[in-house]
Amino acid sequence: MLNFYNEFLDRYDISEEVKLYLRKSAEVLKENHRESLSELLCEYIGADHDINAIAEKKASLSEASRIHAYTLSFILIVMAAEKTRERYAELGYGEELFFASAEDIVYKLRECTEVKGVPGIFAESWLKGILDADIFKLGRFEYVARPYEGDTPYVKNGITVNPRDTVITVHIPSCGPFPRELREDSYKRAYEFYKKHFPEYLKGESLVFTCNSWLLYPKLKEILPPHLNMVDFLSDFDIIGERIDPEYRNCWRLFGVEYDGNPDQLPTNTTARRCIAAYLGSGKNMGSGFGVRIFTP
Repeated sequence: MLNFYNEFLDRYDISEEVKLYLRKSAEVLKENHRESLSELLCEYIGADHDINAIAEKKASLSEASRIHAYTLSFILIVMAAEKTRERYAELGYGEELFFASAEDIVYKLRECTEVKGVPGIFAESWLKGILDADIFKLGRFEYVARPYEGDTPYVKNGITVNPRDTVITVHIPSCGPFPRELREDSYKRAYEFYKKHFPEYLKGESLVFTCNSWLLYPKLKEILPPHLNMVDFLSDFDIIGERIDPEYRNCWRLFGVEYDGNPDQLPTNTTARRCIAAYLGSGKNMGSGFGVRIFTP
């Protein structure tokens, strides 16, 4: 049960202190709560699993074991990922792509440690796609096939994208800078991957990317200096929609803390943080944007 788990911890850049905590927590579960752990693990591995639906069982095991629910989530997801590794092999995707995609579990571990002060995972719904072998990290970005979210057809360069058409959505994991050269390399890798494994998703010789993210909020062009990668990223997509977020629910993604409505309490140790904190301090709201890109190599 712990062989793959420990291999996973050793493969990635995780501090020794956090590794020790995660190993000890898993050993406690194995030694003292093996049956409950195995039952939950089967639900995580199940093809129709619903991570949110098993919250009550997880809370019960967390209380019984005195292991934080966020830590328990990490342990379960990593253990379940062993089956995902096998599925990658069966589908011919390869180990390199598996471990690249599964690294998002580590990114979520770091986010939880920073935002919640506990090594674990609090934003785990996204990781269902990792376990299901639906989300792939190809270069800097992650990709997953989803129905087109637009209410009306999108037409550009002779290509029409209709509502519910399958498109490839782009996710920007929290793993460092994303300059243009890394972004373009990632789009090309994604194109080649989907052309090989899912040619039915192409429209002619093109692949349709979409992205729904706070990083596509159009007003970032006004808020941030033009040399930042965050501003340059806006030009990758044709932004066709935006949404205001008065509660600033995405605050933790940039600032590492949840927003309490007081911008004066936000850290300002980077240019982006300083500029956005000042923007919020002027009484304005942040938001998100929805963009489309027709990618033809």
